[in-house]
Amino acid sequence: MFFIPTAIYLGADITWLQFIVDNLIPATIGNIVGGGVIIGLVFGYIYNKK
Repeated sequence: MFFIPTAIYLGADITWLQFIVDNLIPATIGNIVGGGVIIGLVFGYIYNKK
């Protein structure tokens, strides 16, 4: 969220569309899956034991 936009502003050969499609969307999806699904399953397994 800092280095790639800074590089774009400083003239790197990267477009905003490439940044969003190739970096931001996959990272967001990975965070949703990792934080919402995997952590939820682990906590559910740990705290639902009887």
